[in-house]
Amino acid sequence: MYVDGIIITEDDAQGIADFKCHLQKHFSTKDLESLRYLLGIEVVRFRRRITLSQRKYVFDMLFKAGMLGCRPLMHPWKPTSSF
Repeated sequence: MYVDGIIITEDDAQGIADFKCHLQKHFSTKDLESLRYLLGIEVVRFRRRITLSQRKYVFDMLFKAGMLGCRPLMHPWKPTSSF
């Protein structure tokens, strides 16, 4: 079986280390240390909080669509009273 990624979170640093050691005894693993990206979502850690951002994902989508040079608008169209 192949698992692409697993996230381990816990307040107890020793508990995390023990769990990683247990996994390494039974499976071939690679520890990437701190989580930075997951499924196109950027993970940024601050002192007591975590921020999730899809900035890179949106940038990649705009690049693929050839829309990097486009400027953002407040509204996608100019509202009118008639359609």
